[in-house]
Amino acid sequence: MPVQARSRRRYDAILDAAATLFAEAGFEATTVEGIAERAETSIGSVYQFFPNKTALFDAVAERTLERSREAFDALFATVPDDVPWPTLIDGAVDAFAALHGSDPAFRAVVVNFALYPVYQERDDALTRAMIERLAQLLETRAPHLPERRPRLLATVIVQTFASTMFVSSRSAPSLRGAMREELKTLVRRYLEPELEPPPPARRRPLRRP
Repeated sequence: MPVQARSRRRYDAILDAAATLFAEAGFEATTVEGIAERAETSIGSVYQFFPNKTALFDAVAERTLERSREAFDALFATVPDDVPWPTLIDGAVDAFAALHGSDPAFRAVVVNFALYPVYQERDDALTRAMIERLAQLLETRAPHLPERRPRLLATVIVQTFASTMFVSSRSAPSLRGAMREELKTLVRRYLEPELEPPPPARRRPLRRP
């Protein structure tokens, strides 16, 4: 990773070009020469930072992980107690939908999902971190839940969220918005009965002797 501003700009330009071409043409059809041309730099500059095309794809995938982590932290790192759950859910879906739609790196990893093993270990680690953070939030917001219930709920939500985002990204543009709205409804209805505190236990009337 370059430190100097000029090298960093060139590095980012190469990554931007690689993400765009991987998304448009696929990994196999994309060449290092094409990436260099798209980035308006030399092939030598590309190889200065990346030893091969797989390393370039790995860096593109890492960019999606970093930006996903940043988006998740922005939403869930510090959540005021007065923010209702539907607002949190809708905000998360909208934020990640905007990220996926605006960043070609996300499209690149979706189009080239056969290369998932390249970054799977880091993706699994990020998923676990998201689950733990959401489980902590559930424990705080719903202290009546049994001990292991928050983590199970968080696992289902995070995995469902990720799967739906992936499938919607591969679907026709006309379906993506509808699928994400359905995701909001699904998660809200899944959580609703879990977050309701149990009714107070009825006290039995005292029997007179």
